[in-house]
Amino acid sequence: MRGKARVCVATVAFGLGINKADVKGVIHLCLPPSLEHYLQEIGRAGRNGKPARAIALVLNDEVRIRSSLSHSDFVARSQVEKLCLVIRGLVDCALQDAAAVNGLDGNEAEAVALSSPPISQVQSIDIALPLSSTIDAIDCKEAMIETMLSLLEETTAMANALLSVEGALTDQVIVTLKRRSLEKLCDHEAIARSIDKCSKRLDVMDGDSSTADSIVADNPLEERLKNEGGTALQKGFLAYSLGTYKFSVLQCARFMGPRAEPRHVFATLRRLQSSGELELALDRTEKGKSLHLRLNMEGIACFRSPEEQGVRSSGLGDALEAVVDRLTSHCAQQVSTGAAKVANMHRVIHRVTDVDDPNSHDADEENPETGKSSRLALFQMLTKDYFENEGKEDMMSQSNLASDNACASCAVPEIAKELSAASDPREYSQLVSDTLALMRDPTLKQRKPYPVAVNITDYDCIDYASCCLAKILHGLDSARAPMSDWRLHPLFGKWRHCTFGSVLNSVESIIRESAR
Repeated sequence: MRGKARVCVATVAFGLGINKADVKGVIHLCLPPSLEHYLQEIGRAGRNGKPARAIALVLNDEVRIRSSLSHSDFVARSQVEKLCLVIRGLVDCALQDAAAVNGLDGNEAEAVALSSPPISQVQSIDIALPLSSTIDAIDCKEAMIETMLSLLEETTAMANALLSVEGALTDQVIVTLKRRSLEKLCDHEAIARSIDKCSKRLDVMDGDSSTADSIVADNPLEERLKNEGGTALQKGFLAYSLGTYKFSVLQCARFMGPRAEPRHVFATLRRLQSSGELELALDRTEKGKSLHLRLNMEGIACFRSPEEQGVRSSGLGDALEAVVDRLTSHCAQQVSTGAAKVANMHRVIHRVTDVDDPNSHDADEENPETGKSSRLALFQMLTKDYFENEGKEDMMSQSNLASDNACASCAVPEIAKELSAASDPREYSQLVSDTLALMRDPTLKQRKPYPVAVNITDYDCIDYASCCLAKILHGLDSARAPMSDWRLHPLFGKWRHCTFGSVLNSVESIIRESAR
C-alpha cells in the first residue's frame, strides 16, 4: 500500500476492499472464465486515470481445461429425481409423525398419513436433509444441492415457492441420562416424553430396547472405545449412565407440539445438561450436517407420495415431474452458459492476439490519431459487441470481425473436437474400451445400501452413468470420483481434447449397447 513493492502476486480477489489507485498493469497467468470476470479484474489497473496495461499469458491447453471445468456442475436427470425422492421420504415421515401427535399410533398414524389428510390442516412441515448421506447417495456436490434447493425457494411466473432453507442444522444427537431413567424423567419434562417416542436406545440389545428395565448388554459405544481407543472425556461420558439415546432434533420438536422448533429442543437439552440430568453429544463434523427445510402447503402437496388405490405410488407424480424438469433444465442451461462464456473469452483473446497493425511494428503501441493501440481498439469493439448481445453464444457471428485491425484470414481454432464413431472409428473404439474399463471399477458403485440412490450399474440411471464416466474422462471432480483419489488414474482427463457433449453422448451410446 505504501508503494515499496513493484510486483504483487495475488488471486482474483485482489482489489476487493483495497484502495490502490496506482496499479500500472495486470498480468493474467490463468484464463478468466468469462469476459465479465476479465474486465472486472483488469479494472484494478489505471484507477488513477494514467495509462495501464493488461497482459494475458494463456496457453491453449489451459483454454481446454477451462472449457472442461465449465461442465463440472452438470447433473443428470436421474440425480435430480433421486434428490426429490429423498425429500419425499422425509416429508412422508413428517406427515406420519404429525398424525401420531394427534393421538394416533402405529398403523393408524401411517393410514392417516397415507389417506391424504386435508392439506389445510398442515400449514408447514420441517424436515432435516442429511447432507453427507444425500451427497453419497445421489453423487452430487453440496453446492449443487443447495443451488437446486434455492431454486425451489423462488417464486416465478411458472411456479410458486415450495420451501425455504432455514440453514444448517445438527439434527442427530445422542444423550446419556445421569440422574434418572427416561421413564422417571417423563413425569417432569415434556421433552423426555418426546424423546421416548422418537429415540433409539443404544446401550441395550436390539430385542430389549423397548423397555428401560431390560437387562443391559455390553454397551456398543464402550466396546468401540475399548477396541479403537478414545480420550478420557469420551470414556468418562459413558462411565455411568441410565440410558443412552439417539434421536432427531426435528422429529423430537414435532412430538413436542406444532409450534416447537429445533432451537427449543436445543435450549431444553442444554438446560438439562447444566443441571446434571444428562450429557449431550453433537456431531458437528460434515457427516452430522443437515439442511433444515421448511415446506409450505404447496410444497407438501408436491412432494408427498401420490396415492393409487390407497397405496403409495412409486411414481413421481405430475407435480414432482414438473419440478424435476425445471431443475434439470436450469442446471443444463447454467452449464451451457458457462461453456459459451469460455468459448467467447477464447475467441476474443485469439482475435486480439492475431492483430497485425500495418502502420506500426508493435500492435500494442498507441496510435497518435486514436490514442489507442490496435489491440485495445479491437478488444473494445469485441467487448462492446459481446455485451450488446448479452453475452450470447453466437455473438461472434453477429459481429463484423473483418476489420482493418483484425486478421480476418485467421480462423479461431476450436477448443476441442467433436467425437463420433463415424468421424474417427479408431478413436471411438478406444473410448469404448476406456468406458467399459470404468464400468467395471468397484469404487464407482454405490458404497452404502441407501434406499434411494443412483448407481452406474442401474439401467434406469444410464444418464447418470454416462455423466459420471464423462466427468472422469474429462478430469472433473465428483463426489464418488474425487480428484484426490483419481488424479493419477490413467483415464482421468484422457479425453479432454474432445468436447464434453460429444464424450457424454458417446459414453451413453456405449453403455446402452453394452446393456443389451
